[in-house]
Amino acid sequence: MYYRTVIDIRVDGEPKGQPRARAFSYKSKATGKPSVRMYDPGTAEGWKSAIAMAAKEAGFEKAEGAVRLRAVMFFKRPKRLMRKIDPEGPIPKTTTPDPDNVLKAIMDALTQVGLWHDDRQCYDPHPTCYYAAKGETPYSLIQVHELVGGN
Repeated sequence: MYYRTVIDIRVDGEPKGQPRARAFSYKSKATGKPSVRMYDPGTAEGWKSAIAMAAKEAGFEKAEGAVRLRAVMFFKRPKRLMRKIDPEGPIPKTTTPDPDNVLKAIMDALTQVGLWHDDRQCYDPHPTCYYAAKGETPYSLIQVHELVGGN
């Protein structure tokens, strides 16, 4: 089994999780009946646009088969972790947004640019979140590998 690298990019900026759909109820002016409207808050749109731009700039050949996705996200280090006794390098991040929510935003952006037909082709997603090293700005490293052959 071997893999073909479809894309290997760095995306600068604070990673954002895909927001959950929201709903609100209202009374219809036309019928007077209660109704519910669903909407997407859109808080990750800037982040998804940055991923799409980086993917387009890097260029890629569309993945037709199963893919493996690796995403390492580096978030801004909070002031509470800037003391002299704190490590210099990256520190694992266990707060929100959840790695799987950030991964969903990444997968949606890559679907929109046509990297693959659908994100269900991704059989092996692997997101990892860290606080960036002291003095580093937030960024993400994204790699997509397509399963090409066997044995």
